[in-house]
Amino acid sequence: MNWSRILEIAGAGNSLVPLNYSSRDDRPIPGLFYYRLRQIDLDASSSLSHAVPVYFQGEKAELVIYPDPASSAFTVIHDAGMNDAAIALWDALGRTINVPFTMSSGQIEFDSSGLPVGVYRVTLSHANRILQQRLVIEREKR
Repeated sequence: MNWSRILEIAGAGNSLVPLNYSSRDDRPIPGLFYYRLRQIDLDASSSLSHAVPVYFQGEKAELVIYPDPASSAFTVIHDAGMNDAAIALWDALGRTINVPFTMSSGQIEFDSSGLPVGVYRVTLSHANRILQQRLVIEREKR
């Protein structure tokens, strides 16, 4: 399985009582997916939970971008029937931005390491359909 990080939550530190954390995937893609947790201790050691299957129902998402916000790379998932579509990345001033990318069936991987921090728009055009999605680029905090 290929795993992608979708969220990071800072721990509260040492505690004598159990601490609970929660989150929600606000933009799930319909289908069967597996989630797991990685806990990283203060000494940088880590442990993984077992994988939990989750099935999302609903209409097929037409254009999904992850991670969002992104830093050095992001992936656009689209309907595989749109493989010959034109893709564009626009900055907040409406200018088209050229960014290196690779395409495979239903998926486009972008290298955003050279992009300035900011809000962008990704558009996918095919026949008489134009799909758009907002994207935020930020740098990883150190």
